[in-house]
Amino acid sequence: GEVRDVPRFSLFYISFGLELISLVLSTVADIPPEAKDFIKKNPEAGAAFLSRITFNWLNSMVLKGYKQPLVQEDMWDLNESDSTAFINERFQHFMKPELDAARVRFQNKMKNKSAKTRDSAQEDPQQNGLSSGLGKGVSQDVLMMEERGKKEDEKKKKKKDKKKEEENYPNSWLIATLYKTFKWILIESAFFKLLQDVLTFVSPQLLKLMISFTQDKSRYAWEGYLYAVLLMVVALLQSLTLQQYFQRCFVLGMRVRTALMAAVYKKALVVSNDTRKESTVGETVNLMSADAQRFNDVTNFIHLLWSCPLQIIISIVFLWLELGPSVLAGLGVMVLMVPINGFLATKARKLQVENMKFKDERMKIMNELLNGVKILKLYAWEPSFQKQVEDIRGEELKVMKKFAYLTAVSTFIFTSAPALVSLATFAVFVSVSKDNVLTAEKAFTSISLFNILRFPLAMLPMLIASIVQTAVSKKRLEKFLAGEDIDSDIVRQDPSFNTAVSVCDGSFAWEKDAKPLLKDVNLDIEPGRLVAVVGAVGSGKSSLMSALLGEMHSTKGFINIRGSLAFVPQQAWIQNATLKDNILFGSPHEEERFKKVIQACALAPDLELLPGGDLTEIGEKGINLSGGQKQRVSLARATYSQADIYLLDDPLSAVDSHVGKHLFEKVIGPNGILKNKVCEGQDAEDFELIPGGDDAQPDGALEDTVSLTLKRENSIRRSQRNGSVRLRRNTSVKKSANADEPKKGQKLIEKETMETGQVKLAVFLQYLRAMGWGYSAMVFVIYFIQNAAFIGQNLWLSDWTSDSVEYYNMTYPSWKRDTRVGVFGALGVAQGN
Repeated sequence: GEVRDVPRFSLFYISFGLELISLVLSTVADIPPEAKDFIKKNPEAGAAFLSRITFNWLNSMVLKGYKQPLVQEDMWDLNESDSTAFINERFQHFMKPELDAARVRFQNKMKNKSAKTRDSAQEDPQQNGLSSGLGKGVSQDVLMMEERGKKEDEKKKKKKDKKKEEENYPNSWLIATLYKTFKWILIESAFFKLLQDVLTFVSPQLLKLMISFTQDKSRYAWEGYLYAVLLMVVALLQSLTLQQYFQRCFVLGMRVRTALMAAVYKKALVVSNDTRKESTVGETVNLMSADAQRFNDVTNFIHLLWSCPLQIIISIVFLWLELGPSVLAGLGVMVLMVPINGFLATKARKLQVENMKFKDERMKIMNELLNGVKILKLYAWEPSFQKQVEDIRGEELKVMKKFAYLTAVSTFIFTSAPALVSLATFAVFVSVSKDNVLTAEKAFTSISLFNILRFPLAMLPMLIASIVQTAVSKKRLEKFLAGEDIDSDIVRQDPSFNTAVSVCDGSFAWEKDAKPLLKDVNLDIEPGRLVAVVGAVGSGKSSLMSALLGEMHSTKGFINIRGSLAFVPQQAWIQNATLKDNILFGSPHEEERFKKVIQACALAPDLELLPGGDLTEIGEKGINLSGGQKQRVSLARATYSQADIYLLDDPLSAVDSHVGKHLFEKVIGPNGILKNKVCEGQDAEDFELIPGGDDAQPDGALEDTVSLTLKRENSIRRSQRNGSVRLRRNTSVKKSANADEPKKGQKLIEKETMETGQVKLAVFLQYLRAMGWGYSAMVFVIYFIQNAAFIGQNLWLSDWTSDSVEYYNMTYPSWKRDTRVGVFGALGVAQGN
C-alpha cells in the first residue's frame, strides 16, 4: 500500500481534478454580446456541449411546468432554423428545380403515350375488318365467350382509366425535395441511430462474458467489476445517443410538416382556376392537416427503414455464432412473413385511399354547412344535413373498422414473430443433435439477441402501414402542389410606360383552353385619371378587373401596371379580427391617417355605436356587420394602403344613397382622398356600355351616372333586406360608468377553458364506459396475460438451462425436450395477444 512515486501520484490526481473542473465549466458556454438577448428568449441557442447532450438547458422549463401548468406564453422563441419563414424558403428553393424536372418527365411521358395511341389507331381498322369477316360464322358459344371477354376488357379499361387519372400529374419529386431540404439533419440523426444500433449489440456480448465469468471460479474478481462497469457505460452511451437521435428525428418531423403546410397554404393563394376546380376546400384543408401530419409521423421513424433490416441481419449473424445453422429455421419463419406483410400492406393501402375519399367528402359538406349555417337554421335543415354528415361518417367508420381489424391481425402476427423465431431456432437446435445442450451462456445471450430482434420485427409492420398511408398523402400533395399557378407574366411591371394601366390587344379566358371571354381589349389609362367602366350585367366588368389582377388566362396581348395596386372586391372580404386590424391589414398604424380614412369612409358614426369602437371584434366573415358596413371597411382598408392604382369593383352597391354620395365625394371623386389616383370603378349596372363594345353610350356626367345608379340600387335594397344585424344612426347607446371595464360585446371570441394538471379518474372512466365494461375487462385480462407470458418465458428458459447441469454426461429425455419446447412456444404466442 506504500506509494513509491509520490510526485507522479500527486500530479495524476491534480490533473484528474482539473479535468473534472474543466468538464463542469464546459457546461457554461461563452455568450457573445449580440446573442445575450436572444438566449434569454431561447436557452438552447447558448447551451454548451454537455448541456446539449444531457438536455440540461431544458431544466428551467421542466421546473416551471412542475410548479405551475405551462401555457403558450411560457414557450420560448423558436430558433431561426425552426421558423416557418426559413423552412419554407429552403423548401421552395429546392422544390422548383425538382418540380420543373418532374414536369419535363411528365410531358415526355404524355408525348410517348400519344405516339403509341396514334400507332394503335392505325392498326385497328385492319383488325376490325378481319374480325368482321370471320364473325359471320361463329357459334353461339363463341359469342358468349366474346361477351365475357368484352366485360373483362371493360373492367381492365376502368382500372386503366383509374390508374391514368391517378398518374395524370408530375410525380416522384416530393421525396427528393424533402431530402435536399433537410438532408443534414437527416444525416445527423442517421449517424446517432447507427451508433446506437452498434452499442445495442455490445450489451449481449458483455452479458456473455459476465455469465462466463460467473461459471469460472478461477477468474479474477476485477474482471467481473470491469464487465459490470462496461455494461453500465454502454447502457449510458446507448441512452445518450438514442435521445439525440429522437430529438433530431422529432425536429425533422416538425420541420417537414411545417414545410408542407406552408407550401400548401402558399399554393392555395396562387393556384390557377383550372387547378382550383380539381380540389375542394375540404381536400385542401385535409392536405394541411391529415396529409402533412402523416409525413410528420413517418419522418419520426424514417431511419427504421434501414435500421430494422440492419438489426435483423446482425442479430442473425450473432445467433449463428451461438446456435449454428439452426438459426436458419428462425430465418425461414421471417421469410414466410414477407408475403403476409405484402398482402396486409396492399389491403391497408386500398382502405386508406377509400378512407381519404370519405374524409374529403365529409370535410367538403362540413365546410359548406358552416358557411351557410345561417340559411340552414332559418329553414330548419339541421336534421337533413346532420343525416348526410352522419351517413358519410358512418361509411368512413366502416372503412376505419376494417383498417383496425387489419392492424390488429398485423400486430398479432408481428408481435408473435420474435417468439416464433426463437421457438423455431431453439427447437431445431436441441432436436438436430443430442450433443446440443442449451446452456445458460447460450440461452441468455440468444434471448438477449432475440429481444433485440423483437423491436425491428414489431416496428416493421407499423412502419410499413405508416409508409402506405404516407404514400397516399404523397400522391395527393404532389398532385396539388404540381398544379398550374396563375401566370405571373400576364401582368408586367414595366416603369418605362407612360400610362398607369395599359392593355394591349388583350384576350382573356377563365380556363386555359376555353374561348376568350374578353377579346381584343385595348386600354390606356394615364396617371391621375378617374375611369368608370359601365355596362349590362354579365358584360364582363368583373372579368376585366380579374384580368387586370392577373387572375385570368391571357390568350394574346399583355397588361402593364405601373405602381402598386389595391383592389376592393364586389363581395367584401372580412377577417376574423378587430375592425382596426381589418383596416390596417398589417400596415403600421398612423393615428392621423387612420382617423382621416375613418371619416372619409363614413365609419365614424358606426364606431360610436359599436361596443368597443375600432377594437370591436368582427366575427367570421363579418357576421356582426351589415353589408354596407362590410363594404366601407373593405374600402377603408384599400384607402389606408396608399397604393398607386385602385380597382374598385362596384364599391357603392351595398351602401345607402346618401352614404354612396358621401363616399364618392370624400374618397372616390376628384376631391376625395384618392384624387390623382387611377380608379377602375364599376358603378352603374343600368347602362348598356360593354367593355370593348360600342353598343351604347351613357348620357350625362359621371356624377349623374352614380346618383342615378345609387337611387335604383337603394330602391331594390329596401325590398331585399337581409337578416344581418344592422346598426341605425338613431340607436342610443348608454356608456358605461366605469371606463376601465371592458365593454359588453367588444369581444366575440372568449378564451377557451382547459383542464390542467393530473388527468382525473373520471376521464379514464368515461373512456372505459364508452368502450364497454366487458371489452375493458377483456383488455386488462389480455394485457395481464401478455406480461405474465413474457415473465414466464424468461423463467421457463432459466429453468431449461439448468437441465444442462442436471443431465451432464447423460441422455436428455425426449419427452422433457418436447415439453420444454412446447411450453416455451405457447408462452411466446401468448405474448402476441
